[in-house]
Amino acid sequence: MVNGDEEYRILSCAELRPGEFIEARINDRLLLRGEVAEIMPSQELLWIREESLGCRRLLDLTEIDIYRIQGSTPGL
Repeated sequence: MVNGDEEYRILSCAELRPGEFIEARINDRLLLRGEVAEIMPSQELLWIREESLGCRRLLDLTEIDIYRIQGSTPGL
């Protein structure tokens, strides 16, 4: 759990929408967290805006684990 919010592992970029808040991890170690800016489901790539610096980062879902933080889905 992160800040009392439940987290859900994302297995495909098709599960994400811009505006959702996610965490990126490798071997259960937090790399960064931020808001999904853009997704490319056919390539399993996504851009996020990093929370701490505001920088855009390109993430490859085949190389890292992505977790959605519950309550961050836009429009729900």
